[in-house]
Amino acid sequence: MGETPLPPPGDSMNDAVTRIDTREHLADAEQRLAWTRRAALLGWAIMLYWREGAVRLDAVWGVYALGLVYMAALHSVVRRRAMTTRASWIATICDSVLTYAMCVLNGGFDSPIFPFFYFTTIAGTFRFGVDEVARVLALNGGLVVALDVFGNRVALSQLLLALYYLGFAAALGAMLAAWARDNLEMALARSAGLEIERDRSNSLLRRLIRAEEDERKRLAEDLHDRVGPSLFHVQHALEERIQRAAPDPEAARELRALQERVTDCSANVRSMMNELRPTVLDHFGLSEALSEYLTSLVGATPFAIETRLDPALQGWASRQDAMLFRLVQEALFNVRKHAGASRVEVSLRMCDGSVVLSLQDDGCGFDPARVPSGHLGLLMMRERAETAGGRLEVESAPGRGTTIRVVFAPDGVGP
Repeated sequence: MGETPLPPPGDSMNDAVTRIDTREHLADAEQRLAWTRRAALLGWAIMLYWREGAVRLDAVWGVYALGLVYMAALHSVVRRRAMTTRASWIATICDSVLTYAMCVLNGGFDSPIFPFFYFTTIAGTFRFGVDEVARVLALNGGLVVALDVFGNRVALSQLLLALYYLGFAAALGAMLAAWARDNLEMALARSAGLEIERDRSNSLLRRLIRAEEDERKRLAEDLHDRVGPSLFHVQHALEERIQRAAPDPEAARELRALQERVTDCSANVRSMMNELRPTVLDHFGLSEALSEYLTSLVGATPFAIETRLDPALQGWASRQDAMLFRLVQEALFNVRKHAGASRVEVSLRMCDGSVVLSLQDDGCGFDPARVPSGHLGLLMMRERAETAGGRLEVESAPGRGTTIRVVFAPDGVGP
């Protein structure tokens, strides 16, 4: 006897996902059907008490007690969401058998419980879909015939009418199940389309972020290579002219004023270069770049900045330092524009093997789940964090300030 070949890993995974989805569907279906079972048992208890006047130790109340035990056991399984196809078939059979027992003890075809045969037929289609309608119909049809054969006999026309209604209930259930399946497939198709478009949008946004950073770097290099030498040459030439114009105090004064303006221009160019692409970022890493940048902001922002940089990360550099540096710039810009904060704490530290970059302010805060459309700052920061190989965490509430945290593994950005 040959060995049974193992399924490919992909097929096994798909089968596992299908089993999980089936269990979830059956658990949801049973939760929705639980109320009909409760209603049936409650109605049966009222009828028994109305007819017999009290609870007694007899077969009728014994069957009712078994029904309560069955309902409690089944609903316990449903609450644990541990439903399987076998358990659902057991529930289907027990529901129909319990309906049969209630009808036998309460007037046969004339019992007020008899219509639950139709409900259990429809319920079976909700559990198993169109493919199992025939089995559910055969189960309930057989019990109806047994009720006629072993219970109170009825006219053939009444039996056929009951079987006809059972068939109609099965057809209605099948139609509803097919309609639900078609709508589910349509919703899944739309969801898949939206996910594809979302992935495309995120990919485009990441490309734009990278393109923006590349352009910033190119402009900074152009300023350094083209404007920087020219300004240096002008300053050197002015220094020589000032020395030659020493005998003429008026000319020397005008040249010194011009030299100051050139010096201011050089400082502005260096500031622009640092805004576009801090040179310290490429040479000394993120920690040094943040320290220099945050120090330059002292007195220039309406809030105090407290810096906490882990000494263990001093000199640590990665390929994505620029992305993280831009994220800090974006976050501080949003604090200045929206938060109304008086203090901001910026920290970079190691925590449980991960690098954590965080900004915490004491501003007005907001609801992260209700960011108005058109406010793209948070979206840009999230994309920058993901592009840098990390994840963005936002903690905020109205009136309680905001904490923005980026967590990533050192290996995720690489030295």
